Amino acid sequence: MTPLVMARLVMARLVMARLVMARLVMARLVMARRRRALAIDGKTVRGSRHLGPDGAVVPGRHLLAVIDQHTRVVLGQVAVDTAQAGKGSEITRFTPLLGTLT
Repeated sequence: MTPLVMARLVMARLVMARLVMARLVMARLVMARRRRALAIDGKTVRGSRHLGPDGAVVPGRHLLAVIDQHTRVVLGQVAVDTAQAGKGSEITRFTPLLGTLT
């Protein structure tokens, strides 16, 4: 391979590397301008259901969490009363959960 051909290959690789870096910078700028997307989800903690001292089944610990979808970080969580049946208890804990974000 001649020195001229080698020089052209090196220059082409440098141009491609700069193009890739420019695209990465643009992608980060676009991501920085996006709105913050949050998700709210309730889950029962695995393994938290057990038998009480009287032999009755104690329901598992249920948590309601808010998650930042971009960074995948849990921003806050609150315990949900499992004595109430259904999703109604999650709805009542929604406002206190949002209060932890300020």
